Amino acid sequence: MMLAVLRKKAVAAGAANLEIVRAGLLSYDHAGPLAGGVFTRNALHQIPDFWKGIALTRIAGILRPGGVLRLRPSLRLPAGRGRRGLRCLVRGRRQGPG
Repeated sequence: MMLAVLRKKAVAAGAANLEIVRAGLLSYDHAGPLAGGVFTRNALHQIPDFWKGIALTRIAGILRPGGVLRLRPSLRLPAGRGRRGLRCLVRGRRQGPG
């Protein structure tokens, strides 16, 4: 039902280049050109931390250079280290001090 509402809003906004899919973060099989953006809402908290890194790496692999990832905050990172912590998580590194 939520996807139907989103599709209706996309049509009303004239967003003809928007592809709306329902798929798992770990099972989605992207076909076609790299995406300009990915939006996910309340999904990362559903999977264990180890798989979060894999899911984010998979998303990064389908985004074109300069593409945008928008996610609803369900991932808790240490205070003051949000962006750096997320970059480290996507790159598979531990976040160091600073």
